[in-house]
Amino acid sequence: MDASTGKTAPAPEPESQDQPGGQRAPGRQWWRPAVLLALVIAILLLARFLGLADQLGDLRDWIKSLGALGALVFTLIYVVAVVAAVPAAPISVAAAALFGSVWGVILINIGATLGAGLVGRYFARGRWSTGWARMKNFAVSINSPKSTAPLSSP
Repeated sequence: MDASTGKTAPAPEPESQDQPGGQRAPGRQWWRPAVLLALVIAILLLARFLGLADQLGDLRDWIKSLGALGALVFTLIYVVAVVAAVPAAPISVAAAALFGSVWGVILINIGATLGAGLVGRYFARGRWSTGWARMKNFAVSINSPKSTAPLSSP
């Protein structure tokens, strides 16, 4: 306790192997980038082995052959991709190639909105509601009369 102010001194921070500036010491977690690189290489080799490029070309031709119904099928594929957390960039580029930039943007926006709605409704609802309740309690405690720093002006 500091005699002049009456406050207690802050607890010392635990010793860590971090370097100044919050950076980790080199070699500490080298395996994460190595595993990521190995995973990317494995996926690329698997895609080449399975002939993924040819299959995607066939899928593109099939969607084009459906005409107007192809837009609906593509939107449903995009919804499934959003729910499955598949990267959207290649699918978005395919939408522009298949339907043109304007219709492609419209279709991917519809698919992304429907997919996000499904994720929010069925997969993230429990996490959202508990997080929302915690945030609501936090806001109430900050705006209470006992608080020294209210979020809203009086």
